[in-house]
Amino acid sequence: MRFNNLIILVAGISAGLAIALVSLVGPGRATLPDDAIARVNSNYISRASYERALSAVDSDKRAALTDVDRQRILRRLIDEELLIQYGIRQGLVRSDGRVKASLVQAVIETKMLLAESREIPFEEALEFFETNRKLFSQTERLRVGLIRIPASNTRDLDDSKARAHEAADKLSAGLPFSEVQAAYHEGGALNLPDALLPLGKLVDYLGPLLISRAAALEVGHAAAPELISRSWQVVYLHERLDAVPPQYADVKELVLAEMKRRDTENLLRQSLSRMRETQDIVISEVLP
Repeated sequence: MRFNNLIILVAGISAGLAIALVSLVGPGRATLPDDAIARVNSNYISRASYERALSAVDSDKRAALTDVDRQRILRRLIDEELLIQYGIRQGLVRSDGRVKASLVQAVIETKMLLAESREIPFEEALEFFETNRKLFSQTERLRVGLIRIPASNTRDLDDSKARAHEAADKLSAGLPFSEVQAAYHEGGALNLPDALLPLGKLVDYLGPLLISRAAALEVGHAAAPELISRSWQVVYLHERLDAVPPQYADVKELVLAEMKRRDTENLLRQSLSRMRETQDIVISEVLP
């Protein structure tokens, strides 16, 4: 797990103190486990961590690593462990919000790695896809037009309604929408894109009532005028793209990604549930 924030927080400790601490520990004389390269107090630095650090430096270094390089890398890992232990003793893990957030994120990432490493059988993925097919479907898209006729100081709502019905009748008679809109629309400039848009996006422009009316229309038809905010409004359907039922092969990567995301949530939820049951937790009877 990464503790970069913790290291940054305690980086104010003098470098001399860190080096002095390392020199006091010195090379371990006791036998270490096979998978450890060093021990700092009761914590071991694994050979895997050391080898990863070697590999990272080696990839950025033109010349081959020397013994001096290896000693320097090991010393850095020991310094890092000393700083981490120092920060824990100072209570930074609990008192500093940034450190706590980093630690929680690191734990979550370990669960993500577990989920990512699981090979999901084809049959399981296919069953998940069939059960959640709507999740991977392309949503219905509409291209709509709007004619808005507001009431004004010189025209009341009844007159606006009459003009809106005239516009709707002309559209029903087959007159081009652009012609009818140019003659009747008085609602100012429209920001509505002349493009196929998903219903969720169209709601942002027109609101749920008009979109529900548009979704029920046949292409080339207009809905009956609706009164919205002292304006009579006529919605017209230019074009419709129905939702396309997906095939598993086309959305396989999306299916696997969603399954692994849910696996991560389940692993974390299970871990927290076990910890709540096994750890000593006391809650005040009086909550603010």
